[in-house]
Amino acid sequence: MRIGVAALLVLALGLEGCFLFRTPRPWTVNDVTEVDGYLSATFTRDDETLGFFFAPSGDCRAILRNSAEIFYEQRGPLGTVAQDDRDCVPIGIGQLRAWARRNPTPRDLPILPSLPAHFREIHRDAHFVLVRGSFPLAGLVYFHSGRDAVAFLPNSPACEPAIAQGGANMQYKRWNENVVWLGSVTAPCPILGLAFPLTAEQPSSQPPSPQPPSPGAD
Repeated sequence: MRIGVAALLVLALGLEGCFLFRTPRPWTVNDVTEVDGYLSATFTRDDETLGFFFAPSGDCRAILRNSAEIFYEQRGPLGTVAQDDRDCVPIGIGQLRAWARRNPTPRDLPILPSLPAHFREIHRDAHFVLVRGSFPLAGLVYFHSGRDAVAFLPNSPACEPAIAQGGANMQYKRWNENVVWLGSVTAPCPILGLAFPLTAEQPSSQPPSPQPPSPGAD
C-alpha cells in the first residue's frame, strides 16, 4: 500500500507536534520598591502588566531586581515567581484591573456591588496610605483574604474622609479604571492593592480588671 508524499508530510508533522512542549515565556521585573516592609514590583510582558507585593525574604530580594527576567506561574492563590533555583510567592496584588481581567467574571452580581469596609491606618508616606481591616469585596478581584487584609491607598485628599472615619463603602465595577474603591462613585478613593498582613494582629490592650480584696483586708 503506497502512501502519498502529502499524506506522509501530514503524518510527520502530526507526530512532531506530539512532542512539542510550550516553553514558558519570561516576564521583565520593573518598579521595585519597598513600602512599610513590603517589596513591591510590576511584571511586564508584551502589552500586559501585573503588580505584586512580597514579604522581604532573601530569595524574593534576590529575584526582584529591575530589568531581571523571571518566570511567573499563576498557580496557588496569587501565583509563584521563579528564577534559576529560587522561587518567591506573592502575598499581595496590585494592578487590580489587570488581575481581575485574568480571572473569570464573577456571576450573579448586582449592578454596583457595595459593602461596608472597616479599617485603621497603619502606615503613611509621600505616596501611599496603608490601612488594615476587613474588605468584604476583595474576593471579587480574586484576593480571598478580605477579612484581615492590608489595602494600599493613594495619599490623596480623596481618601482622607474614609481614612479619618475608619471605614467606607467598598464598591466594585470590573471594567472601571479603578476596579474597587472606597466611598462614592463621584468621589472615589481607589484601592491600589491588597495584601496579606506581614504581622499577626495584636490584641488591643485593656486595663487590668479590678481584683477582689483578699480575706482580712481593710
